Amino acid sequence: LAADGRAVSKAPAVLAARKAVDAVASDVNQVLKEEKQKVEALGGLYVVGTERHESVRVDDQLRGRSGRQGDAGASRFFVSVKDPMFVNFGGERIADMMKTFRVGDDLPVEAKTVTDALSKIQRKVEDFNAEQRTNVLKFDDVQD
Repeated sequence: LAADGRAVSKAPAVLAARKAVDAVASDVNQVLKEEKQKVEALGGLYVVGTERHESVRVDDQLRGRSGRQGDAGASRFFVSVKDPMFVNFGGERIADMMKTFRVGDDLPVEAKTVTDALSKIQRKVEDFNAEQRTNVLKFDDVQD
């Protein structure tokens, strides 16, 4: 009997199918193990983000893909002050800072102040979106 009490078939076709599935599973596990070793030898998974998402949670999920459960890996996000999130929620401050310090468009900006500004913008966006959802819920309640 199976763990849930169902009778397990001993028919030759079922047994052959189980054997084939087990063989495929073993082959797949071996390939995955080899691929994991190759990725680890190269330093782990490297996630490249082409923009910051409006939600910090989504960015954190992407970062988490690069270093699952202690595996080696890293992540890097490339953003533009012309991204919609910046244009709509205060990116002009960062653009003004870059102009003030004469930072070229092709020079990467890697400063804690910029990262902090990005986080503040993301929080603003999340707050704005939460308020919008609350308003929609209020309107829906009124209609009901």
